[in-house]
Amino acid sequence: MIVNYKLFMVRWCLALLVFWVTVFFTMLGQGVLAAAFFLVGSGLVYLFKDSRPQVRHTAHFAHKAEIAPLTRGVFEGDGVLVGFAYKKPLVVRPGTAGKNELGHFLWVGPSRSGKGLSIASNLYNWEGSAIVVDIKGEIAEQTAGYRRDVLGQDVFILNPSGGESSHQFDPFKELETDEQIFSAAIGFMQPDKDGANAIFAQRASAALAALIKAAKVSGAPTVAFLDSMIYQPHGLKGTALRLQALNDPQVTRWLNSFLGKDPDQMDWDEADGDRFLNNSWQRLRTAASFLITPGVKHMTGGSDFMAADIVDRPTTVYLVFRESELTLNLALFNLVIDAIFRSIMRRYDLDPGQEGQKILTVFDEAFRASPNLLAEYAGTVAGRGISLCIYVQSLAQLGDIWGKEGRTVIMENAHTKVFLPAVDRSDDDREGTSAFVSASCGKYMLEDRGQAKEEHGKELNTNVRMTERELISASEFAMLGAGKSIILCNDFPPILAHRLEPWRFKEHESAPQYPTPRPPGRSETGVKASQAEPEADTQAQSSPAPGTPATVGGVPEAGAGAAAMSPATAPINPPPEEPGTGEDSAPDAISTVSTAPLPAVPEPPAQTISSLDVDTRDQDDDIDQAVF
Repeated sequence: MIVNYKLFMVRWCLALLVFWVTVFFTMLGQGVLAAAFFLVGSGLVYLFKDSRPQVRHTAHFAHKAEIAPLTRGVFEGDGVLVGFAYKKPLVVRPGTAGKNELGHFLWVGPSRSGKGLSIASNLYNWEGSAIVVDIKGEIAEQTAGYRRDVLGQDVFILNPSGGESSHQFDPFKELETDEQIFSAAIGFMQPDKDGANAIFAQRASAALAALIKAAKVSGAPTVAFLDSMIYQPHGLKGTALRLQALNDPQVTRWLNSFLGKDPDQMDWDEADGDRFLNNSWQRLRTAASFLITPGVKHMTGGSDFMAADIVDRPTTVYLVFRESELTLNLALFNLVIDAIFRSIMRRYDLDPGQEGQKILTVFDEAFRASPNLLAEYAGTVAGRGISLCIYVQSLAQLGDIWGKEGRTVIMENAHTKVFLPAVDRSDDDREGTSAFVSASCGKYMLEDRGQAKEEHGKELNTNVRMTERELISASEFAMLGAGKSIILCNDFPPILAHRLEPWRFKEHESAPQYPTPRPPGRSETGVKASQAEPEADTQAQSSPAPGTPATVGGVPEAGAGAAAMSPATAPINPPPEEPGTGEDSAPDAISTVSTAPLPAVPEPPAQTISSLDVDTRDQDDDIDQAVF
């Protein structure tokens, strides 16, 4: 208790005054007046409190007025929608919480909890560029046509799966300097993951850097060049001699670093018994085998766009890396992501004052399609106009994949976190999602009253104390109704919200009218590459002469596909808008696209949070059937 001693003295004097005045009226025989004065005076003494409980916790869910900044400019196209509260969409925009940047976002929820619903909702409204990791292919089917035909964006769909169509993008073409080439080689080989055998991957990185540089010197697509060089019948000797024949100083330098000496001075018979050299070469061949598939060679056989295009004009890139083949294509996935990010960061570093497109990067199922450098991206790319939306099933996955330090970096740089109810109800698992949410929401003080009777019940004591309680416990979070979520955003109290659902936006009704862009098939874009492979294989069958320059016959230059944008990506005129009529028509400030009369949205089941000791009278459990 906190006692105000000045008020205590005033209260004591008031109590004495009441006592003596009551005695005075009693002595005068005015019993009724004395009793009345005593009752009134006692009440005043009781109300004149000279102490108050020490309240250490004041956590509460955000009230309507507190989240007003999140309800402004919802459909301006420069913010990320995070949910609904008080029947209004919530959006985080640049400057919302005192930051010039948009910041990063983290969505956490178990399978089938509705995390992915927020992706489509945002892609219908985000007007900047976007990079979308779509391992199921569902997001591209829902939103690609709308972003191309309505938002007027260039749309590219990259899919390395065999037998499926794909636009082309050569990640190695983005490497402009020797430093970038060597960094990419180390990133691909990942020596840190080999533990005690890291030395083999480190040595192989020099050979890979030499091969990438040689492909650029030769003007050939890098993956096709790697295929023809690494897997030729003459092995390491044939590759080394062909690289030496290019007479490029940097290629020779990296080659000599890998071999330990100049190829002309190598005793190749002795090299056959060099276990260190051969193990390093085999490590490179094994790593490169993940790239040498028909689908990958087609996708990387040219470049329909460059990373700079994502900054220069509104562009959306969908990375459709099928989950069933992700183990095979994960290395390529990291190459593509890293090449795009590093190219954009280099551009901003060379010209810090440039103004470009804001880029929303969506990592759906980040625990499966896991970028190796996600923690690094979270700490560096925000200042380059890139915002990350990371989707995982549990916070534990962050530690499992990126380690304890990586988890900390991602969590501390995620400006906004959205949590959907988890199954785990344990408060003891400090690494679990439910326990984290409970701890992050804080505590509040609850008045606890108790009564105690003395012996024989002659004396009754009443005790009042303040007890701390979690705003929401782990078990209460797990029992939140379907569709509920808790949003933690900087500078705002915890927000009890409803998840995003794309069918609550009118754009969702019109999106099916716009067909998904279909990339040209291999017969259209890969003719030259397909013709080049047999020639390259034929050339690889013969032993190269030391003085003959190495070429990959018939392979088109890496930039051949960049001269013209694919017809599949050219924006087309959308169908004419039908003016909204009647009570269901949306205000102009809310939606710019109006379609046929909308079907009624089914009302979600009633949800209550009766176990929470919070005031939710102003917060409706359902956001009703409104369509925004």
